[in-house]
Amino acid sequence: MVNTKSITLDTNAFIHFCHGEQHEFEHIEKSDIILVPTIVIGELAYGYLNSKKQEDNFKTLQLFLNQVQVSVLDIDEQVAREFGNIKFKLKKSANPIPTNDIWIAALAITNNSTLISRDKHFNKIEGLMVV
Repeated sequence: MVNTKSITLDTNAFIHFCHGEQHEFEHIEKSDIILVPTIVIGELAYGYLNSKKQEDNFKTLQLFLNQVQVSVLDIDEQVAREFGNIKFKLKKSANPIPTNDIWIAALAITNNSTLISRDKHFNKIEGLMVV
C-alpha cells in the first residue's frame, strides 16, 4: 500500500488523539488512510482491561476502527522480514527498543506510511518516517 497521506498510529498516538491532543488530531484529520497495527489494538486491549472505563474504551476503539478510512494492519511474511531486518540493525548498533515497537515500525515501513508516535526511540530506525 503506497500512499503519501497514509499514517500508522502508535498506541500513544491513539490515546492522545482520544484525549483531544492537537498534534495527533491534526495528522489524523489530514490523512486519507489511517492504519492501526494489530499490535496497537493488543496494547490498547491490555490497558482497557486494567481500566475502570473498560466498556467505554472498547466502544471508542471500535467506533474508530469502523471508520471508512481506517484499516487494521496485520503481520505477513514481508512485515516479518522487515521486523528481522530492523531488530538486527538495532542490535548491531546497540540501540534496542521494545519488541512491540519494532513490529509497529515494520508495519509502517512495509506500508510506506508515516508513523505517528511520541516515542523518540522510533527515530533510531532507518527508513521509518516519524512525526
